[in-house]
Order: sequence, then C-alpha cells, then structure tokens
Amino acid sequence: MKKLKIFKKKEKKLKKSYKSSVFLWLSGYNLERYLNQLSAKGINFFYIEKINLKESIVEVSTFDEKKVENFFKSKNIIVTQKKYNGFSKLGKIFKARFGIFVGALICFCFFAISSGFVWRIEVYGNERISTEEIEQVLSENGVCFLSSLNSKTNFEIEKLLMENFEDVSMVSVVKKGCSIIVNIKEKVKNDEYENIDKATAVVATEGGIVTEIQLISGTPLVKVGDVVKAGDVLVSPYIIDSSGTQILTIAKANIFANVSLSGRAEFEAEKEITRRTGNFVVERKMEFLDKEIVTSKAEIPYLLYELEVQETFLSDYLLPITYITTTYYELEQVTIKLDFESERESLVQEAKTLAGLRLNENDLIVEENSVVTEQDGKIFVDYVYIVTRTISG
Repeated sequence: MKKLKIFKKKEKKLKKSYKSSVFLWLSGYNLERYLNQLSAKGINFFYIEKINLKESIVEVSTFDEKKVENFFKSKNIIVTQKKYNGFSKLGKIFKARFGIFVGALICFCFFAISSGFVWRIEVYGNERISTEEIEQVLSENGVCFLSSLNSKTNFEIEKLLMENFEDVSMVSVVKKGCSIIVNIKEKVKNDEYENIDKATAVVATEGGIVTEIQLISGTPLVKVGDVVKAGDVLVSPYIIDSSGTQILTIAKANIFANVSLSGRAEFEAEKEITRRTGNFVVERKMEFLDKEIVTSKAEIPYLLYELEVQETFLSDYLLPITYITTTYYELEQVTIKLDFESERESLVQEAKTLAGLRLNENDLIVEENSVVTEQDGKIFVDYVYIVTRTISG
C-alpha cells in the first residue's frame, strides 16, 4: 500500500483547477493516517497540504466529496471550509440560484410568447369621437386585447377607421412593442357658417336699458341708452356692403343692459285669523282587534273645530287593546289689527329675499332700494335690484 506524504506549504496559493473537484479544509488530529486509509479505499487526492499539526487542505473529486466528508465526520475530523472548482463550482452556483434561473427562464418564455399579442391600444387626437367607440370598431374587426399583433397591418387598421367614422380626416397607426398606437385627426366643422342661410337675429332675453354693445358680426339695431323689452331684435343677421347690398352673416354680439329685479311683500292692517276659544269636548273608546269594545260618545256642539287623536296600547302584542282619546277644540274667526311699523323690517327682508331669488351668478349689482306703497287698504313693500347683465342670450 502506497503511503501519502503530507507536505507543508504555508505560503503557496491554491491553484485554480478545471476539474470537477472540491477543496476541503480539515481540522483534527492523525490526519495523515486517515488520508492513507482513504487512499487505500480508492479515493484519489488531487492536492494535499498540511498547514499545521491539526489543520490540512485536501482536494478530491466532487463524486468522492460525500464519502470523504462522512469518513472524516466518523473520525471527529471537522470540515471547516469548502471551495469548489470547475464544473462543480458552476453547479453549486446554479443550485444556489435555481429559483432565479427558473424565474428568468419563465420570464423569457412569457416575453417570447406575449410579444406576438396586443396588450394595449392607445388612442390620441379624438375629441368628438369617443375612445370607446374606436375600440369597439377595432374589437369587432379582430383588433383587441390579446389578439394577434400582426392580424392586421397598420394600413388595414387605418383604412378600417376611415371607413367607419365620417368625422375622421386622417388616421396614423404605429405598433410599438405590444401596443397599437392610433392617432386620429378629426374633420374641422363650423356649423355656424355651414348653416348661414338659416341664421337668426339676436333678440333680447329680457327688458332693460342697454349699457354696452360688443358686436362680433351682424348689424346692430339698438344703441347704448335704448330701452328694450324681451323679444326685441338687437342684432340682424346681415351686413350692408359699400353698394348698399345686404349680405347674410351670423348675428353675434354680447349686449349688456341694466335690468330691474324686484320682490314684493304685502301687509294688511286688519287680518282675519282662526284660533281656539278654549272650549273642548273629549271622546274616549277602546278597541280590540280593530273592533270597538267600549265607547264614550260625545256630542260636538261646535260649528268650527279641530281635533287631536291620541292612541295608547294597554297591553302587549298578544292581547292588542288600544285606548283612543279624541279631543275636539272649538275654533273662532277673529279680526286682529297689526302695526305696520313693527312689521316693516321683516317685510323689507321678505321682499329682498324674493328679489334675490332672481339674481344670477354673474350679475353686477348697480343699485338696490326698497319702496313702500299703499293701495286698496293694503300696504306693499317692494325691494328692487338694478343689475347689469347680458341680454343677448
């Protein structure tokens, strides 16, 4: 039997090996004897280095790794460190990062497969035509989410949209990655000038005193300071050229006027009211299962009255007995006199609230005041806002 000679090389660096091997750092005693025993069992050592009395480094094939490690473990020899070489090193790296490699492989396969399908359709430039309408037409013709990216060419998609939407003047389609990008250009429409023969005049929406005219097109028929009423023509839908000929055009203008807004509260010095006299009659009855069992009828001696009804349950739901009390209160009509001055402030506030309901958000309040008038024995309180607002619609 050939005995191994363990040599000591403290400063020698371990050489890289391209064999499928592993370096083992061993800690224990009688290493030389145990190495000889392993060698006798057919274990091939590529490298042996004795560091000191207790520590050594050996290189063995990865196929013998477990056998050598188990042998040393049985002899109380500890493997403190390992270093793999060659293909075994690559195998360990792959094994330690197996999940990463598998994930990368799955991602690669998914990307390779999904790159042939549509994942997104983006539409730009549309204003009157909704994106949903465009996507619906594309879907009906086989271009939709997860459809084949190359099922239709860019030219075919452009032609499809041009044929289905009259308001489209131009379409541009680009495929970028897994997305189809559609750029739409809609036809420019000018409804006003297309229907110029049907143009109408600008009329006043309400009456007032004209304060400003901002003419855009047409011929104005009023001037600042004119008093107009609702329905009056403010601007006619034509212009007159140098030869005196009328040419149809769009009547358009912003015309402002001072408009009066009022609210009215009414006061009566004498007022008839109905009130209770203090006299009353009480009627009582008991009901069981919606049938009267005890009744105390009362005669109602009043021509004018109001009543109050009160119900009380005398037992639980197993025995539903109800006690009902009806009270008849006598009423009388009397005439009372009121003092206007004591009511003035509340009447002015009531009229102001009613006038305020007619205000618009953009109104400019120019003036406001209250007026008291008397007619047919009644006093009227009017609150008036003078506001500037547009009356050209």
